[in-house]
Amino acid sequence: MPRISFPAALVRGVPVISAPDRLDAGNAHLLHAAMTSWAVRGYATVVVDMTKTRVCDSAAALVLRRGHRRARAEGGELRVVLPAALRLLSAGSLDRLMPRFSTVASAVAELPAVAIEPLRV
Repeated sequence: MPRISFPAALVRGVPVISAPDRLDAGNAHLLHAAMTSWAVRGYATVVVDMTKTRVCDSAAALVLRRGHRRARAEGGELRVVLPAALRLLSAGSLDRLMPRFSTVASAVAELPAVAIEPLRV
């Protein structure tokens, strides 16, 4: 079984987490851990890059919804970069809750400084 990872990097001061081709019950907890690790470091806004994601089940959608709520509570946003073919977020109304972008560049563009700088040290 291949190892699933969620590599992340700062892009223009914003954490960007790269999701694998499948987001499902088997790895949704890893997405949660990746988002939480940046939140604990004080980043209120996080981008999840799902451009390579072809499957996203309800367990992963729930993790995204919870991540969105946490980011909003911290004064930030959970932004998602999605391929046009991925429809689960639209079906689950998540696309109305969180900003959706077609590229990482557009997801990190024009963010206010408060969304970029860590809130805690």
